[in-house]
Amino acid sequence: MVNEGELKALLQQHRWTYRDNIRSGNQKVYTAAQRRGKRTVTRYIGTERKLKDLTEEEVLAKINK
Repeated sequence: MVNEGELKALLQQHRWTYRDNIRSGNQKVYTAAQRRGKRTVTRYIGTERKLKDLTEEEVLAKINK
């Protein structure tokens, strides 16, 4: 079970940037971004409610698609 602080630390360890500036209704939507050459790759992690149910392994699987 991951909280917002743990998510940010986990993404930084794997050289991803944490973003939460997107909203869907009243919820925050968490995404991760990484520069690859001239492009920025963005991966969807989940919403505020779903974040509580995710484990570290599931977050890593989402960003390493």
